[in-house]
Amino acid sequence: MILSSPIWLYQIWAFVTPGLHTREKRWSYIFLGAAVPLFGIGITLCYLSLGRSMHYLLGLTPGEGNRPSARRISTESQSFPLAGNRAVGRRAGHV
Repeated sequence: MILSSPIWLYQIWAFVTPGLHTREKRWSYIFLGAAVPLFGIGITLCYLSLGRSMHYLLGLTPGEGNRPSARRISTESQSFPLAGNRAVGRRAGHV
């Protein structure tokens, strides 16, 4: 999906562009020129701060015995969609 994104983004742009006025096209280029670098900065800040913030947040749990491990967190996050399916009465593997 990520590798093919330039192709499908171009297809979307080619579909939308004929309906835009000249002024709207100019504003969309300005928006894209600002959005792409800001998105990259956001990804970088997330990458740099996520480890520290998770360490801090997990350190807020009361008591040493109650501290969740990374394995338990990943297991719980993987079982969340299955719990949602059970709540509405679907069996695993059936849509």
